Amino acid sequence: MSRDYREEQELAHIRAMILELERMADEYRTQHNAVLQPDYWRERIATILIDPDLPYPLEKHATELLNRLDRIASAPQRSHADSSRR
Repeated sequence: MSRDYREEQELAHIRAMILELERMADEYRTQHNAVLQPDYWRERIATILIDPDLPYPLEKHATELLNRLDRIASAPQRSHADSSRR
């Protein structure tokens, strides 16, 4: 299995988790569970971005995911009741 393939699969997994974070209310994301913290996913993306041979499409995807994490971190807080209305 190529490194690019592994990195692509890792980014797909991170994307799926970011989708979950975007749907979750803040009260759940503030729990002391590492995978619910945007910084955890930033660190995983950072390990991909250090690859000097990372293809541009994967670099672009990783950067887009970082931007989504930034939006999650800066979003106004909402409660579980707010998120259940969606």
